[in-house]
Amino acid sequence: MKFDIEELEGLKRKINITIPEEVVTKRVNDAYKVMNRQVKIPGFRPGKIPQKILEKQIPMQSFSEMFQELMQ
Repeated sequence: MKFDIEELEGLKRKINITIPEEVVTKRVNDAYKVMNRQVKIPGFRPGKIPQKILEKQIPMQSFSEMFQELMQ
């Protein structure tokens, strides 16, 4: 993980955080596995929903907790 702090005018700062793609991909896949056990979609048994279907049904905003953990 890489942090860049850019000083702007006065007391303003701009923080850029770069997280490797592999880390984000693994966390997203793990989050989908957890959601897979919790979500009920007609026509699928619990825990057996294909990830592509989950991606269409569950917006990325639902993973805000995962993104917060990545930032720490």
